[in-house]
Amino acid sequence: MEHLDTILNLLNEEVLLEEIDQPLEQAANSFVFKLAKKMTYKEFNGIMASFYQHLNQHGLRITRKLANADALNEVIWLIENHYRGYETSGYDGAVFDALSQGEEGILLILERLTATIKSIERTKYLAWVISSTVDPSNWQLRKELVKTILERFSYLFHPDVQKLPSERLVPCLEDLLAIVGEFGNTLKYASTGRP
Repeated sequence: MEHLDTILNLLNEEVLLEEIDQPLEQAANSFVFKLAKKMTYKEFNGIMASFYQHLNQHGLRITRKLANADALNEVIWLIENHYRGYETSGYDGAVFDALSQGEEGILLILERLTATIKSIERTKYLAWVISSTVDPSNWQLRKELVKTILERFSYLFHPDVQKLPSERLVPCLEDLLAIVGEFGNTLKYASTGRP
């Protein structure tokens, strides 16, 4: 099916690396910060907000300029909901890691933030690929895509999922494509040793 092949080509790992991962990594690597001898949580917040602004302006496909307060609110939300340190989690855990480990702690948090933002941007990209390739009002095409995915990639799905009628899985099209894309990219790079 032509639509499915188009979608899978756009979800190719090389495309994802070029469009999402590499620009974010380059932006993260170009971010510079200075630490006081004794860091405070205010300094921590400032570094996090500046880093988040930097990624938004230099690492995203569609750049964003945020007010400092908005950048701080968004980055605190991301940290609270996604940060996992070695023994801590959430915003309080990140502050503890930064205050107790200094630059090493900050670098860990920035690395984890970059990974989180990559994941979010990949999800947005997947949604964009589907919406720009398949008319959301064309339910029949979406049903055919599901049917083709289940036929072509049956080995990826539990037998109970395979038994479901295609129309029942139309609301899960994005999830099915994410599974197929992830599996295909894993197989492709398993032999090369690349991520």
